[in-house]
Formats: sequence, structure tokens, C-alpha cells
Amino acid sequence: MNYLQDPRVRDFLDILAKAEGTYGKGDNGYNVAFGGDTTVGYDAHPGQYYEFTQTDGKKNRTSAAGRYQFIKPTYDTLAQRLGVNDFSPETQDRMALELIRENGALDDVLGGNYEAAINKLGGVWASLPSSTAPQPHRSMAELLGNQMPIQLVNQGGTPMIAAPENVFERDHMMGFYTAGHSPEMQGLLTNALARVSEARQSLMSEKAFFDDLPMDLDSDLLDLIDRA
Repeated sequence: MNYLQDPRVRDFLDILAKAEGTYGKGDNGYNVAFGGDTTVGYDAHPGQYYEFTQTDGKKNRTSAAGRYQFIKPTYDTLAQRLGVNDFSPETQDRMALELIRENGALDDVLGGNYEAAINKLGGVWASLPSSTAPQPHRSMAELLGNQMPIQLVNQGGTPMIAAPENVFERDHMMGFYTAGHSPEMQGLLTNALARVSEARQSLMSEKAFFDDLPMDLDSDLLDLIDRA
């Protein structure tokens, strides 16, 4: 199975890129070297070292490059294991996926439990909140704040879909929840999510209306509602 086509894997790879500060830069991070330089080629890992100061004040150097900021020794190990010698976007994705699998986080990613996956990968990516490396870390809220609450369950333990807050989130959720289902089931899920989204938007509009009312008028309306 090609896990790189799974929408949850793609989501998590984006999370890693955001943590490393490469997301959306240059060629979506694939040609970004440590510090933000966007001249990395795809023929091979550049192997260039950059000096930086750790959060504990000590000087250090790194060869981090690419969307997931692979250092040269890690690249060399993975290149041999995967039988590649380039640094193309596809190779970078494969290497990141291999590190996720190697550290026991792939099942968490496939299950949508991104926080559990992040907690297992702090020894690989220093920017993750679970890392103990003396380098700046992203918070869990920064990385997961815009992700779907995949793990939400109701009291019976059954998976529960939270209502999307806007059209972008609705479309993103549709792509996530319908992936892998039959066309008939995709249609049913898409329709259900659209109806949930419309209901939420209606409720939010009503709430905004009441929030904007003058305080005294708001109180009068509440009194009328109580008497009704």
C-alpha cells in the first residue's frame, strides 16, 4: 500500500513541515535549507553545514535540509535503506514516512491520533513539542490547532464528527472522512457533513445576533424567553 496517498499521512507530513518551519516556503519546503535558504537542489542532499546557537547558549552546526530538515547522516542511512540517491520531493516524503514507521508512529498517524504520533517523534525532529533538544520547539496547539478532532468520541465510545467551522474546514473534512469509501458511501458522508456545516453556521449566526444586542435589550429578551 502506498501510504503517501493517504490523506492522514499527507496531513501529518504537513504538520512536520510546519514544525520545521519549511511549510509553504520555496517549493513547499522541499528546496529549503536550514535557515530558510531556498537553493537546495534535488539531485542529492547538499551536505552543507550551518552554524547556529542552541537555546542553552551553546554553539552548534547542522546540515539540515529539505522539507523535513534531514541531516546528512540521516539522509545517508535512509538513502541506503530505500535504495535511492536523489533528494527529490518524493524521496523526501518516503524518508519522512520511513522515520515515522521506524519510530512506531505510523499506526497513530493512520488512525488520526496526531498527538500520539508527535509524542513518539520528539527524538527525530527537534522542533516538535515532545523533543528535549536545546532548540526552539513548536507547541502542540500550534501544530494541531487547525486539524480535525479525529479522536473525538461520544460517551458510548463511538467516533463522533465535530461540526466544521467554515467552508474550508468543511471541504477538508469531506476529503478526510470520505477517503477510501465506496462512491455511494462518499456521497452519503459528503451530504451529512454539508448538513452539519450548514446547521453550525446557522447557530453561529444566531449567536452573533444575540451577542451584538445591547445589554438591556438582551436581558429583556431573556426574560420573555423565560416566561414563554
